[in-house]
Amino acid sequence: MVLASFRYRTTEGLVLLLPESADLLVPWASIEETMLDLKEGVVRVRFKADYAASQRWLRGATLLVGAWTDRLVMTKPPTES
Repeated sequence: MVLASFRYRTTEGLVLLLPESADLLVPWASIEETMLDLKEGVVRVRFKADYAASQRWLRGATLLVGAWTDRLVMTKPPTES
């Protein structure tokens, strides 16, 4: 089940898209840790317990794990013009 899609990061925090909703800014102070594994294509976001408890959309979860997808799959680097 998709709880959120990663949109981008800002100096204020992570912007997530909630399904059938709007963008949500999660302040850095509410995030315990993040991890992006480009080799395996996995992104993880761990929220601080007090933030997770206050957010109904998280449904009690403190850790979100998902697939990192690219708009374009490259088998080799683009050639320079």
